[in-house]
Amino acid sequence: MELAFAGFLAGLAALAVPILLHLLKKNPTQQTPFPSLHFLRVTLARRSANNTLRKRLVLLLRCLCLLALVLAFCRPYLPRFAKQPETVTVVLWDHSFSMQAAPYRDFLYRECLRQLDRACAEDPMLLGLVSKDVAWSGEFTGKANDLRAFFELQKEGEGSSSFETALRLADSLLLTMPGKAKKIILITDRQTLPWKATSMGKKLSPGIELDIITPPAGGFINAAVTAASPQKPYAGANSRIAADVTLRNFSDVFLPGVLICLLDGQETGRHPVVLPPHSIITRTMECTGSKPQHGVEIRLDVADQLPIDNSFWLALNTTPLPTICAGPLPSGDTDFLQMAFNPMPSASSVNWIEWNPNLSLEKIAQADLFVVRDGFSLNTEIGQCFLKKIQQGGSAVLLWNNAPNMRNLLLQFGVAADLIPKEQTQELDFIDFDHPVFKPFLNAQVGGLFNILFFSPPVLTLPGDAQILAAYQDGSPAIAELAAGKGRLIVIASGMDRRHTDWPTRASYLPFWRELFDYCKKEQRKEQPLQVSSTPLFIPGLQRAQALSSGEPILLEPSRLPAEKSGNYLVYIDEVPRIVSINVPPEESDPAQLETSFDHKTLMSTEPVQKEFDVTQPVDQGSSFWFALFIVATLAALGEMLLANRT
Repeated sequence: MELAFAGFLAGLAALAVPILLHLLKKNPTQQTPFPSLHFLRVTLARRSANNTLRKRLVLLLRCLCLLALVLAFCRPYLPRFAKQPETVTVVLWDHSFSMQAAPYRDFLYRECLRQLDRACAEDPMLLGLVSKDVAWSGEFTGKANDLRAFFELQKEGEGSSSFETALRLADSLLLTMPGKAKKIILITDRQTLPWKATSMGKKLSPGIELDIITPPAGGFINAAVTAASPQKPYAGANSRIAADVTLRNFSDVFLPGVLICLLDGQETGRHPVVLPPHSIITRTMECTGSKPQHGVEIRLDVADQLPIDNSFWLALNTTPLPTICAGPLPSGDTDFLQMAFNPMPSASSVNWIEWNPNLSLEKIAQADLFVVRDGFSLNTEIGQCFLKKIQQGGSAVLLWNNAPNMRNLLLQFGVAADLIPKEQTQELDFIDFDHPVFKPFLNAQVGGLFNILFFSPPVLTLPGDAQILAAYQDGSPAIAELAAGKGRLIVIASGMDRRHTDWPTRASYLPFWRELFDYCKKEQRKEQPLQVSSTPLFIPGLQRAQALSSGEPILLEPSRLPAEKSGNYLVYIDEVPRIVSINVPPEESDPAQLETSFDHKTLMSTEPVQKEFDVTQPVDQGSSFWFALFIVATLAALGEMLLANRT
């Protein structure tokens, strides 16, 4: 027997109290004869003997009551001992969606069940489903049916996985278990991705083996829709929707297919495509919206071996068109900038307001961005309204124009401009790709920014706090950013007409202005789709949600949306309906395999195993019987009360 709280044994000192009271109670030493009781001597002697027995029994019951009460507080238990298992195993299942690839999906599934069926008392197991986190089956158990039931109830994973955390957790759990041998079995498709964050130099604990079960032949044929984004914000009913779709073929073969656009589940268009080996191509899908919110699915119908990433989900929620207030071209030439944002009335992406001296102050206050192509004085009423708007957090783009008004305006912001004596053509020699405007261009296929021609640009002298975003070959600033109160000014040392540059004819022209516009507005132009995650996504104000396709309600945690399955979801945020899109992680589509030289055994330690688990120690506390002792104490107290009244 063991005691959980042995300190309470100090209470046994209370046993001295009834014993001392019993010893201190003495019979009278002086006897006085009383004639009338002479004949009762024999009877009284017999009753006195019985009374002495009761007193001793009362003392025993008192001591028993105190003893049982003290032991009850100590919570005694009978420790359980168990035979040390032969092997303790953690099975880790790669729960990423690449495990659904047709060539080996069934093989890996059967292999996992075969491993789980080995679980028994001599080989307890624990199953972990590995995504970015690990979902455990519970405690180590020898019941194979329980492990199988947990595995078969899990839905196929739609996220990505990483093995670093899973391996370290499995290692820690095995260290807490007794066993002659300890093993981690990792079942995966040998894809490179989940190993990228694994610290191969950090060994597992000594004595822990690592086995990896992979398919006989790795890799699979796969194409995917890796991205889709609307060309402009969705303005509402009857608005044209044009989405740029990125397709990627990860395979060594040509893959013909059909690109399908579905609006709220209804097909609106399809285009045949042919994906060359290891290619990345972009296509545009178009349709027309009819409601404030729409869920779009871009689907690639292709004969590959992993269909889950052939769909990309896109949420369209009504966005008010932003407003650009722009000055007219001094020369009256073609306004390429206006054409970029408003190619035709039905395809407008902004509300375009032309700056003029008669423009109302209310219109100026509504502008999200000013494009200044001809200077003006800040001392006028309209100039003061412009300056106030900028200083309160607005933005403006100042395009160079060799006119006195533009020179004076630049000087009012501390920018001086000098012309080069003779005409010359410049190209960009430096671009700050860390700046938000140019960062998307680092890997984008939109034309060479360094091949744009600028004709006789000025040499700008900037204030000391200005940030240069791009520079010409002679080192003079081409594009710079200046702070103006809480707002910002973007100064471009060139006009945007044919007299100043050929940029409007380049593929990068429209993307540049859109990124610049987004940056100046300090908000994203488009809604970014979310990615599948094993952790519910936090959405402030989220009240309820349902699957857009089926209308089935989604069980929510407080302000958190479960994101374990891709698709479009209708959510209510502060009673306002919106559509949220969740997509599979695009990096998981890559079937790239580990090199043949990769050896997982480098993770296993070669150090000697530490002292084995001592089987003479109790495995756990077992069941305590303190309540039975409490009942004994109660019964002893009741018996003492009954007998004490008769002594």
